[in-house]
Amino acid sequence: MENQLQGPTVARTIAIARVNSRFRPGANAALDAFASKTKSFLVDYELIHDLLSQSMPKVEDYGFLVHPVFCAFESFVTKFLISHSCAVTKDMPIGQHLSEDGIPNVIRNLKAVAGALEQKHKVSIIIDEKKWIKHCQRMRDQWKENRIPFAHSELEVLESIGRVEIIHGSILRAIEIVAEDWNAVILNPILTAMKQQQEKK
Repeated sequence: MENQLQGPTVARTIAIARVNSRFRPGANAALDAFASKTKSFLVDYELIHDLLSQSMPKVEDYGFLVHPVFCAFESFVTKFLISHSCAVTKDMPIGQHLSEDGIPNVIRNLKAVAGALEQKHKVSIIIDEKKWIKHCQRMRDQWKENRIPFAHSELEVLESIGRVEIIHGSILRAIEIVAEDWNAVILNPILTAMKQQQEKK
């Protein structure tokens, strides 16, 4: 009941701090720079999780608690794809980009964007193609395995918060791995170069 007694503003502050603590610094840097909406959805999860844990009786299906977590993942993947010139539309949804046929195009676009950034900022950006293919496959697997629609059968019921927490942990790990490399390979070199350019002026 601690968060409730402290009021909604403090509860949100605690939830924000908790979300930040779940990621390593590199991943936090990438999320803050490119995908801040991802964290907003994860804060929603923390707030709802606290309410369920502290004050609500047991319910039959906790699938609704996965929704903000998966929204966070969807937001992150969408931002990742758009940042690399992969438009997410009804005709070209996330699942198609992350399919076996779609991943090679994502990698081509990633390398093209990296090349453009290299020229613009005079930095070296090395894209390990095999690693980024694995990252795309990791995101694809999460997309397939942990996407739980609001309307689902009894076979897909999540009967405990514990099961939701497993999904939450799996999705956060996938986000962290990709975001951390995103920061190390692209964001950090560019920010370092920009800082050096500013210091020369």
